[in-house]
Amino acid sequence: EQLDAGLIIGVGQFDFGKDLCVENLCLDEICVIANKNHTFAGRASVTLKDIVNENIYFHVGGEAIRSYFLEKCLETGLSPQKIYEESCVESSLMQVQLGAGISLLSKQIESDRSLAKIQLEEMGALTLNIVWNPQNKSQGLKELVKTAKNTSWLLHAENFSGQILEQQSTAASVDA
Repeated sequence: EQLDAGLIIGVGQFDFGKDLCVENLCLDEICVIANKNHTFAGRASVTLKDIVNENIYFHVGGEAIRSYFLEKCLETGLSPQKIYEESCVESSLMQVQLGAGISLLSKQIESDRSLAKIQLEEMGALTLNIVWNPQNKSQGLKELVKTAKNTSWLLHAENFSGQILEQQSTAASVDA
């Protein structure tokens, strides 16, 4: 069985040769989310070294951010010790709001006014790409790719886990 299309989240450009088409859907910066009372809240930016000893909350579906963060820590010789995984973005933000730690999330995520967004210096941006097989000429796939290209993905950055694509894929499958 072949996969018709997929989302790839990562750093930089992806090239699969002539076998697959790849199109960048959005570029998204990662930032630190902290409680307004946290020592980071008044700062414009922080470094990996600044945050490595904090309780850091990620969420299921946020594997790309967590993996990228851990990769950057390894590159700089840092070893975060207090990493927690919550079931969803809202749970991570609740921990931050309660003052239990910080989170790393998309800069585009709307957050409560009681939370501060702080630039994370060493972390670049992640790209969200759609990849598809150009040999597949189905109408459903054409609609899926068209919808993906025309969607304001930055408004849905918290759904990088694929929930948005699942909904669009189901809609596109109905059209096929």
